[in-house]
Amino acid sequence: RYVKGKGYQFSSPFTDKSKDKANMRHVWQRIDEFLDGTEQESKSLAELNEELFAPPYGVKAGLLPIIYMVAYLVNKHELALYEQGRYKPYFTEDMLERFVKRPDEFEFQRFRITGLRASIFEQYSKVVHGDSKQRTLLELAKPLASFMGGLPEYTHKTRRGVSEKAIKVRNAFSLAKSPERLLFEEIPQAIGFSDIRSDQNSERMEAFSQVLIEVLRELKNAYDTLLTNQKALLAQAFNIDPNLPLADVRKILAGNCHGLENYTVDTQGIRALVARITKSSGSEGEWLENILMFLGNKPTNRWQDSDRDTAEYRLVDFSRRIIDLEKLRLHDKDRAKGFDGDFDVFLLRSIKKGGAIHDEVVAVDKGSAKQIVYTKEQIRLALGELGDKELMLGALAVVVDEFLIAYKSYETKSDEQFEVREAGMAAGEEK
Repeated sequence: RYVKGKGYQFSSPFTDKSKDKANMRHVWQRIDEFLDGTEQESKSLAELNEELFAPPYGVKAGLLPIIYMVAYLVNKHELALYEQGRYKPYFTEDMLERFVKRPDEFEFQRFRITGLRASIFEQYSKVVHGDSKQRTLLELAKPLASFMGGLPEYTHKTRRGVSEKAIKVRNAFSLAKSPERLLFEEIPQAIGFSDIRSDQNSERMEAFSQVLIEVLRELKNAYDTLLTNQKALLAQAFNIDPNLPLADVRKILAGNCHGLENYTVDTQGIRALVARITKSSGSEGEWLENILMFLGNKPTNRWQDSDRDTAEYRLVDFSRRIIDLEKLRLHDKDRAKGFDGDFDVFLLRSIKKGGAIHDEVVAVDKGSAKQIVYTKEQIRLALGELGDKELMLGALAVVVDEFLIAYKSYETKSDEQFEVREAGMAAGEEK
């Protein structure tokens, strides 16, 4: 029927007194009576099939699913829908196709508000609709269920990214078999409230409303919180202030990594990450999620806690290696001014358990290579005499560690001597 200001709507034949609707009213009345009998237990409309096929109704088999669907749409504000025993907030296209083929797999249950339940509905109305207007149970359950269904997969699976209360509320929705139990028992119990059905304490009901709002807000923001934390970790890994806006982090990091792909042949690792870091197209959010997808090996909205661990581990590993490449590039450009021709740049690092990290970058051109040929061969011969791979590695490790410590010490003393010399010369000039 047509409703002024609202357009065409499905309606009960009892709202339209035209004669062509008279025959349908008897069928509709029987369906309505059947739905009244579902308040205590959900039932399948398919139980009515044989009765409505037979006289005095005589409904055709092909028409009955359509009538059932119209009955559902007219009464959807107070009908809970179940498919194979699981509560569904609404029909989807796929569900409609299944309903036409197998209506016996779908059940309905009618709910009406009476008596002492009004107070809790007032609180739920505040949560869902932002006011205290009384609404039916299904008008409250459906938007809550839709809200939960629209959350990212990460929010549905993480245990580290949300509180224990949020996890319990999330589980209550995922395991819900009845909107009545969900609203009156399972959600209140999940956030620490019991016996909520008959509670008339306005202050306690207000507290219940506030806690529920906080939990729903936490679930809504969980994914954004993940991205914010990952942005901070990305900045820290590259020695950038984690409090900077994402746009600034992107600009600094892209600038630092520009051209580093020329210093590695690791096409599946460092070069792939550098390419994502230096990518100029796309928004800041897309840029960050592209990097995180590489680190976690899947889109961030589908992460589980194990994927988050993987991404954070890979970030530490790759950031260290990229910082090493930055050192090589800086040394490469610095030495290029003093060398004539090609040269190689090496990074030496020693990390000993319980000790400090020591590293140095060195450039070797053709002239340097000729000068160190004899020493290099002597070292090889000495290592070969050990005759054991582990001993060879051990000797190299100890020598490199001790040499880098001594080299650092020598550099520091040389700098101090230079400063003393400069100070002495300055004092002599004053005299």
